[in-house]
Amino acid sequence: WAREVPEIDFRVLHAMSHENMRQLTPSWEPFYVQEVGGSVGSVFGNPGRPSAILLGMDGLLAGGPVRGMTDVEQLVADITEQIAPAREALAEAERRAAEQASEADSTAVGQASEPTPDVTSDGTHEHASEPRRAAGTR
Repeated sequence: WAREVPEIDFRVLHAMSHENMRQLTPSWEPFYVQEVGGSVGSVFGNPGRPSAILLGMDGLLAGGPVRGMTDVEQLVADITEQIAPAREALAEAERRAAEQASEADSTAVGQASEPTPDVTSDGTHEHASEPRRAAGTR
């Protein structure tokens, strides 16, 4: 799920020790949090295992609690569906930014190859590619 929905910070909460988790389910390692004394489960009415909740950026409950593998998988599917439009908008914004950067680079390259006129002390224009003459020389 963490690979499917990288926008979400997943955690596996369980009462087993970290040592037992590493032996039994090493894939949980990056996500594991040991629940000591069942305090988190009791806040949510001891929903059983597996169960899931979604906390929003504000730390408040945004989804769940759900109980059972089917409901947990459905919660993840619902989250994925809800953030799909945001993913698409972000991809479109990144594409447009890349196009604009490419256009800006093209314009800058085109302008850099053109001689730039300089204004001389007498108000006339000369190109930077032309040699400058000292005042009074021909």
